[in-house]
Amino acid sequence: MALNKSIARLLRWAGLSSRTQERINRAHAAAFNKTRPCGPQSVLCWAPFRNLYFTYSGDAVACCNNRSYTFGRWPEQSINDIWFGEMAEGLRRLIRQNDLSNGCSNCMEHLKGGNFDAIKAMMYDHLPANPNGYPSVMELELSTRCNIKCIMCYWTMASDARKNQSGKKTLDSPYDKSFVEELSRFVPYLTEIKFYGGEPFLSEINYDAMEMILNVKKELSIIVQTNATILNERVQSLLDRGRFHVTASLEAVDKGCYEAIRIGANFEQVMDNILAFADYAKKRGTFFGISTCAMRQNWRELPEIVALCNRLDVPVYFHTIWHPPGCALWNLPSGELGTIRDHLAARVFPGESANSSKNRKHYQDLVSQLGYWRENALTREKNEVRFEGLSLDSLDYLFRKIEVTLLTDLACGKPEAQKRLDRMVLEISAAVEELPPGYPISPAMEIMNQLNGPFLLSLLEPIDRKGILGRFLSLREEILPDCGTAPR
Repeated sequence: MALNKSIARLLRWAGLSSRTQERINRAHAAAFNKTRPCGPQSVLCWAPFRNLYFTYSGDAVACCNNRSYTFGRWPEQSINDIWFGEMAEGLRRLIRQNDLSNGCSNCMEHLKGGNFDAIKAMMYDHLPANPNGYPSVMELELSTRCNIKCIMCYWTMASDARKNQSGKKTLDSPYDKSFVEELSRFVPYLTEIKFYGGEPFLSEINYDAMEMILNVKKELSIIVQTNATILNERVQSLLDRGRFHVTASLEAVDKGCYEAIRIGANFEQVMDNILAFADYAKKRGTFFGISTCAMRQNWRELPEIVALCNRLDVPVYFHTIWHPPGCALWNLPSGELGTIRDHLAARVFPGESANSSKNRKHYQDLVSQLGYWRENALTREKNEVRFEGLSLDSLDYLFRKIEVTLLTDLACGKPEAQKRLDRMVLEISAAVEELPPGYPISPAMEIMNQLNGPFLLSLLEPIDRKGILGRFLSLREEILPDCGTAPR
């Protein structure tokens, strides 16, 4: 079975709900507030108050890191109804209470690890509040089309080159010219608008939206996250007429390493385009930066990327890869994490420019995160003996994993842990008994048992038998193409 791909698919299934029932404690919140670029804020995150993010499927969410709590779905609901609806207001209420229990576990993890610069919430601190209640920024993921095949890419970002081994076509986009027309009524109130992909410069719907923006509010800041493979006459025409802020993805300065990660991209062409984008930003007074996924395959390259960015006087941002597991750093053994942390910590970056200082801080926060993951790995390894004799694809392994998570990661007392475990065993067992004949239960268990404990618990604990059954059934279509039907 294509395990890495199936784990990525599980994330889509997990998006139905990811309630962790955790709140940020005051110490974490206070430490984070001290580092925020605009000073301490009255809420942990302004995203649900000022930002609206449209995903490839039509779901509207507060930000890309929380796809499980949806404000609504286009075209079933209008943009206006989505933004001013009760679901959006519900998340705002939670955030006001420092409650990250509805899909905000990514920022929770970075807060606990002290990796404050990786917390996406800070990206919304500078945004002004619209007095009329409209969003200040919109983020658009209108198409999954891409021209390269990145080894760490979520299955939802299926590229034309990939085409899905099961024979499925590239995901259809629900967005059309009517969405662009609705969007035009919000553009006058926006401070900025962001385009993601896939590759944004490959999709017609993105070009339609960009042309509309140039007609409605030419001075609007247009932010594009690109793989830097495309800089043709059409793109150049847009750049010349608008105010574009570009972030380019780069995982290595070594050609072999880069092209092994971003399969199908030409390193020399990408570097030429990166230099051209950087030059454009300097001439136009706009932003250019580098975005880097920190992974097993490129961790030795990370210091060289920082050095390159310092030479170009541009910022670099490190992104955490949680899945697929073969690319992630967080799930490595403690010894390997310690080696990586020590290697990276030994590199010192001089320079006093604003971007050099910023890059040094980003790099130090990554090192801090690696130390936090090493401590987590040590805890995991101490508990590995508890899994001896249990098969990874079994329910028994799942139940033991839940127990260990409750006792160690969440530090529950034994009575509370037993109570929560008993309830989950009852609900999960009942749901499994109701699965239809032929359901691939073993592959499903194998996938889930490779997720980290707190994340797994957040998916299963808050819902009852009926909800768990629904999760398994929704997962079935994603597993079956890879492993076929299997008797229970």
